[in-house]
Amino acid sequence: MSELAEIIADSDELWCGEGVDARKVLIYKIEMKRKGLVELPDDFADFLKDCNGVRGSGCEIFAVNPEGPFSDIIQENLRQNMAGTGGLVLGYNDFDYLIYDAETGAYQICDKDDMETGATYADWDSAAAALLPL
Repeated sequence: MSELAEIIADSDELWCGEGVDARKVLIYKIEMKRKGLVELPDDFADFLKDCNGVRGSGCEIFAVNPEGPFSDIIQENLRQNMAGTGGLVLGYNDFDYLIYDAETGAYQICDKDDMETGATYADWDSAAAALLPL
């Protein structure tokens, strides 16, 4: 289990969904491409194998093939009209979205109101730690 998944699992404020196997992640990658969405970044896909979705304290990280209270990453991105944009919303908190920018390979924390980028991270763990109340 990754260090980030362990920190989330130990948190009293967050609930971590049961990890998914690599086959389900691959199926989702194919389905996302079919729907015109950006492919899941590898480090985020690896995280889903340990922790398929996170929820609590006004925040959420989306899941693949979710069970329980987690939102589906495909459905959320289609709802937010992300197909063909080069970006993928991975989650949110009360104030911001966490978006993966496929062109730059970076994770961005963007304000929900004006979508201005407040911070950019090169890796999933740093971006998720900035979004979640850890």
